[in-house]
Amino acid sequence: MTLLTQRDAPIYRSPDAPELAAIERELEALGLAVQDWRIDPARLAEFRRLHPFPPHYHGGVGSRVWDEKLLEHFAAWSLLDLGRPGAVYIDVAGASSPWATLLRRRGVEAHSVDLHVHPAYRALDYYVECDATRLPWPDASVDAMSLQCAFEMFVGEDDARFVREAWRVLKPGGSVLVVPLYLHTHACYYATPEYYDQRLGDPGAARYLWKGSWGVPASRKYSARTLLERVVAPARQLGFQETVRALRNAQAGGEGIYLHFILRLAKPA
Repeated sequence: MTLLTQRDAPIYRSPDAPELAAIERELEALGLAVQDWRIDPARLAEFRRLHPFPPHYHGGVGSRVWDEKLLEHFAAWSLLDLGRPGAVYIDVAGASSPWATLLRRRGVEAHSVDLHVHPAYRALDYYVECDATRLPWPDASVDAMSLQCAFEMFVGEDDARFVREAWRVLKPGGSVLVVPLYLHTHACYYATPEYYDQRLGDPGAARYLWKGSWGVPASRKYSARTLLERVVAPARQLGFQETVRALRNAQAGGEGIYLHFILRLAKPA
């Protein structure tokens, strides 16, 4: 298939509200309880005041994803209690995010890792260019980790490899947060036009085309069952305790919020 014939390719569509409800029911049927999560507007306002993201971040204040991106970081900050000075934290797949720098200003020992560090941050030793499945941290040395709109890009077996690596580096009592956790009614993935023909997603998963951007080899969307099989069951075997949350008041986050599911894996103290 060429770019010219991709006009016949199925186009990706996010799950709608009834489909999200069906996914939640399937999660519950598989033994994955879904907890409610609601945005506290006062805490969100405090977060924005304490962590002033630069106005050009992720397309700028007026972009359609500005509120979403700040909400994802607010979820990590609040659910992982990242206001603790001295906590060791890793922003996984931080790309060009200023998040680690903003946290350091508040006393957190924050680091950012990515396969490619943005030139603007290469002079900072706490921005580390590495594979998140092979982190340069010793065992049991990290308090918290999070992935904002990143875990879905871990192709092949890298999702499972990352779970094992998170278990290794987290201290007892530490946690890793996946926000958003992308789920669908069926196992699927989308790729942008230059990658669509390469079929880099999971075998057996439905393949879709995404025309909204470039540079995405495969963006995975778990079904409830593949989430259990690929992530939760292996995490449980390691000793993790999982929590799945669903956002109930998205309108409190601002415009264009698409965050719905959040996954937390906690290493017992």
